[in-house]
Amino acid sequence: MGTAFSAVAQDDPLLTSNSTSEGKRDAAAFTIAGTPYTTEIKNGKDIFTASYDRDGVMEKSRLRVYDGELPVLVNETLAQLLGWRIEKSLQTTSYDGNNTITNLYRVKLYKGGKHKTIFLDSNGEITNYRLKEIDRATALARF
Repeated sequence: MGTAFSAVAQDDPLLTSNSTSEGKRDAAAFTIAGTPYTTEIKNGKDIFTASYDRDGVMEKSRLRVYDGELPVLVNETLAQLLGWRIEKSLQTTSYDGNNTITNLYRVKLYKGGKHKTIFLDSNGEITNYRLKEIDRATALARF
């Protein structure tokens, strides 16, 4: 015998929804057989994935937005890289199930036939892909 679930956009901190009088919007209704599952929603190149336990509680999620608007602090750091222009960007927002949300920005830069990839956190700090901070002066000197 399966368990009935009604997915509500409010349940996920990475999704915004059109509020009703209850502040919820049904995203989907389905029945599963009490096993863990993953959902994936695509909008063009952008992808949202979420993993749930057998009781329907979200364990983790990830939102990947390609070539979206970058935060002001990220743009301020990129402005210091004179002559480099943004070719592509990817924002990855991760939720670990413990109310921790992490944003990482991967930006591909171009200048005079050269390409470089830089990773930044939401504060505009240059990081590596594992979100370990590196010295800003050292990172900027690489350019």
